[in-house]
Amino acid sequence: MRCSGLNNYGITVIEEQDVLLKFHQLIRAWIELFSHATDPIVLTGSYCFDGEERKGYYEKLVYNKVELINELHKVENMAKYAEVHGKCIVHFGI
Repeated sequence: MRCSGLNNYGITVIEEQDVLLKFHQLIRAWIELFSHATDPIVLTGSYCFDGEERKGYYEKLVYNKVELINELHKVENMAKYAEVHGKCIVHFGI
């Protein structure tokens, strides 16, 4: 069975040339998007529940803009290398 996206709790292998190209383009788009954001970058995370009051809320994820973009550049370089040299990227989940 073929799935799309990254597996949160299992292994994902990105190896097809066209998929590596799309992954590289996606990371480039994220870099471009986040370069226009304010610092810090605040994103909405998973939906959580407060154990005592049983109230639901979305977690707030806060990132330093420069550090996030630097990390994305590393992923971009890895994707480009894999694409150019016929390698694969293996994601082991979160």
